[in-house]
Amino acid sequence: MAQPVKSKIAGQALFRLHSSFSENTITYGLALIVGLLAGVGAYALHHLLIFFEWLAFTEAAGRAGAYGRYLWFVFPALGLLLVYPIVKFIEPQARGDGVPEVMEAVARRGGHMRGRLAAAKAVCSSLTIGMGGSAGVEGPIVQIGSSLGSSVAQAFRMSDKRVINLVACGAAGGVSAIFNAPIAGVFFALEVVIGNISANYVGPIIMSSVVSAVFIRGLLGESPTYIVPTYSLNSPWEMLLYGVLGVIMALAAILMIKSIYAAEKVFSKWNAGPVVKAVAGGVSVGAIGFFLRQAAGSCVSGIESALRMELPLAMMLLLFAARLAATSLTLGAGGSGGVFAPSLFMGAMLGGAFGALVNAWFPAVTAPLGAYAVVGMAAMFGSASCAPITAALIVFEVTADYSIILPLLLTVSISALIVQRILGDSIYSMKLTRKGINFKGGFNVNLLETIHVAEVMETVVQFVSDRDTVDSVRELLETTEHQGFPVLDRDGRLCGIICGSDVRRAMSAGRGRDPVSAVATRHVITASPDETVYEALKRFGSREMGRLPVVDPADPSRVVGLITRADILEAYQRAQLLDASRGED
Repeated sequence: MAQPVKSKIAGQALFRLHSSFSENTITYGLALIVGLLAGVGAYALHHLLIFFEWLAFTEAAGRAGAYGRYLWFVFPALGLLLVYPIVKFIEPQARGDGVPEVMEAVARRGGHMRGRLAAAKAVCSSLTIGMGGSAGVEGPIVQIGSSLGSSVAQAFRMSDKRVINLVACGAAGGVSAIFNAPIAGVFFALEVVIGNISANYVGPIIMSSVVSAVFIRGLLGESPTYIVPTYSLNSPWEMLLYGVLGVIMALAAILMIKSIYAAEKVFSKWNAGPVVKAVAGGVSVGAIGFFLRQAAGSCVSGIESALRMELPLAMMLLLFAARLAATSLTLGAGGSGGVFAPSLFMGAMLGGAFGALVNAWFPAVTAPLGAYAVVGMAAMFGSASCAPITAALIVFEVTADYSIILPLLLTVSISALIVQRILGDSIYSMKLTRKGINFKGGFNVNLLETIHVAEVMETVVQFVSDRDTVDSVRELLETTEHQGFPVLDRDGRLCGIICGSDVRRAMSAGRGRDPVSAVATRHVITASPDETVYEALKRFGSREMGRLPVVDPADPSRVVGLITRADILEAYQRAQLLDASRGED
């Protein structure tokens, strides 16, 4: 009986703490804690990965003597075999990249994730990568940090909005720590995890990212992830070549996305047991690593070789193809790891190869091939993830080289635009799309398309007349909770809308006695009761409006209701709860 009593006391203590401070204050405090936990998680993952690499390729291979190099055919398969029971019996979401699973939790479950996921993901990804599989650590650390953030938020019984905020804090802290890149961590959380660069989330995310970076720098130092020579734009004409590189990197990103999902499809349809699949995939990856060591396992050494211009053209092209195959096989066969680092590796190889070619063709106007490798890294990840800001910032932070920023931004923007136009999905959101989840702007669009405006609109609407004065509207704004009102003419027909900003501008200009008709917005954007909430939400975004009058489709001048952003969010959260009850694992 001691345990229930302790749990009750702990719950009461949390309730008292929650009641003593505003939820916003608590969120910032918890963001600090989540940032620290994400830093601890990144540090543990880093050393766990080093341990498995040492165990396999130093200890075991060393004991095997001359036959040690042939263990490459064994280790990746062994890693996948050890991952399988953890994924099967303990935590199914520990398989794969990890970022799509975080996005799904945000879209379907209000950010709620299981606490055991952090430990399971750390072990699975370390086994996969440490034993020679081709994957990255960023997906795992995002999932680990997000799981920790979600667990902390749930322990304090936070609202779904705050849970999502702390999930993003964990993701930002993880990226910040694992790459020593706090700015990129913030934008990764906003661009990818939340899908919406909103001021409502930024403060706690920055707090978490900074704390995580300070923690990890205190332990591992402040050196950038990749030490490279300084490169710069050699000639303005060179920007044209970087534009061509953007097109090439977009096509390469599409190839990578298609290849990874094709491999997953092939393995899932293969009528064989999981053990056979793990062995087949692992041995194939091991064969690649046996002949091309830099194409499997950790991506760091290969990237640095390209950035320092140590590889010939043919070798960079070969490593690009080999890493693509190894990554597809690793993830397709059931491995656990991210696509971030492999995409940086492939981008560095293809960008470096392009740089070698243009150096040979246009030596007078081109920078060294290492500059193109740096830009290629950003373009490959930025286009694959459809997160160009994050890509540009993370490459800047991991190389500490600002001089190449202009061609980097141009190339990343071109490549990301092309991928978005052709695929309409990122490498992360495509997995959600295949599950029937259309994740845009922080919302699961599929849920919003199941709700109609008539179901959520307010039917009791307060109007103002176009003959009322601005002063009278100001008084209404001060005495009610409304932030704006539809404006009706003397016949009761909709003729405009007036909001707080209109009133403030008029009052500052001394127009308090003017009629509402003189300051109201005449061209009113409206919604219809029979359209979906998603259609209404798109109209909100087009003008950054907070409310839309809902009009009779047969008579657009007759107002039948009002819909606000708060109405949409409330309806979405209700739909999320229903969807989560159907979609729980």
